[in-house]
Amino acid sequence: MLRYVLKGIRDMPHYQKDKSRSNYYGVTGIVDVLSSVQLKGATPDNLIIKYLHNNPEFKKKIENLDSYEIIVDYKGMNRPIPGSPHWLHHQWQVQTYAWLRSLQPDAKPVLVGILFYLNELERFRKDLEELKSEVKNNKTDIMPTGEDLELLLNWKTRTTPPALSESYQNLRSVRIIPIEDDSLQESLQAFDSVVGDIESNINREIAGCGIQNSWTPEPERRTCDACDFRTFCSNPAGGSKPTVP
Repeated sequence: MLRYVLKGIRDMPHYQKDKSRSNYYGVTGIVDVLSSVQLKGATPDNLIIKYLHNNPEFKKKIENLDSYEIIVDYKGMNRPIPGSPHWLHHQWQVQTYAWLRSLQPDAKPVLVGILFYLNELERFRKDLEELKSEVKNNKTDIMPTGEDLELLLNWKTRTTPPALSESYQNLRSVRIIPIEDDSLQESLQAFDSVVGDIESNINREIAGCGIQNSWTPEPERRTCDACDFRTFCSNPAGGSKPTVP
């Protein structure tokens, strides 16, 4: 797998000469694959090209272009629910990668980002239970049809998981994110907002307010499991009480 390290700098949000630690901050993105595509030489059998050419927004973008770039990134998780924090964060991440790439002197227009959710290709029982719930509550953007829908809705969770079609699994594993100026700027502003919050919290801690009074955690199980402060945090995910390290 090819990996590209992209780097750039941005102005520090809410910069104050006497309080801020710096007037800028660095942004680093590690992209799994960055592909330059020549339209004349692109093989129609390429799976990514097929998905792209089935996307109407993308087809409009390439009308007057001979070549372009796409960002491809892999996620070891299921496809998130549209509008969920993971859904938005992944979109912002890809847009930020596109901005970083645009700073490179050899860059061609980055038209789209493609995310591959690898867990969609091989689901465990719990994953299928979550998918069934999403389908029943109409929370997913890639709904099953025909036999896939029937198998999933009729599945009793204590029995052998159904084998969903390869075409449906492939469709759920791919997410195409168009790169637009408006969405790119929105993503960068979201990035700035996070950096601004971190700097404000650090400044409060430096001023002697203490960790608990300086930081306001937004608990999530996966984040809490990796956090060094989980043993004394007052607001852990799941509501569990702090434990002795």
